[in-house]
Amino acid sequence: MISPNARIIRLDERLSAVAQLFERGCIGADIGADHGLLPAYLLQNDICKCMYVSDISEAALSKAKELIISLDLQDRVSFIHADGFNGIPSDVNCVSICGLGGETIANIIQNTPETKPKLILSAHTKLSHLRRSINDIGYSIHREIVTRAAGRYYVIIEAFSGKQILSDRQYELGFNTQFNSKEDKLKYYNWRLNIEKKKNLAHNVTLEWIKEELENETSKS
Repeated sequence: MISPNARIIRLDERLSAVAQLFERGCIGADIGADHGLLPAYLLQNDICKCMYVSDISEAALSKAKELIISLDLQDRVSFIHADGFNGIPSDVNCVSICGLGGETIANIIQNTPETKPKLILSAHTKLSHLRRSINDIGYSIHREIVTRAAGRYYVIIEAFSGKQILSDRQYELGFNTQFNSKEDKLKYYNWRLNIEKKKNLAHNVTLEWIKEELENETSKS
């Protein structure tokens, strides 16, 4: 519930997409909370009934704590100064880890609790490595959402406990990827195409797969 005179928290497109994947009434955790905007929004809008807000950086955690207290939401939050899942209790059933590199997130999820909470992950690098790591820990990717914020694209992965083995192409390009529109899909793959071209690799199979995706989409017009 929003307190009288409290600041209304608004999220950008990336964090809005992350927030939509939290199930209403869940016990949530945000690992690598940074500024605390996501947990503040989830609590202010009664999406999570309570949350664990964690960060390895004491300065970042203090920033998140300051925001949460200013919104009078502190009674529903436990702040944890720790690395990854350290200190996250077993009653949590939905966890977000966003804004870190794919290898860092892959390392963090190696210690996912035995209770197997839902994972919402958004890495800005090494997505193929992260997808493989999700499968390696006994999780399956349910869907991926592509969104754009601050001039670049972000992929948000929703994963649940369960066995899954993807193809090399799916590890590179994504699984059950969802876009707001066909135009967004074309723009995203063109953006990725330019990134792959800059690598100047003699043989770049990812580049060829992206070209095929673009050809398939344009042929549907």
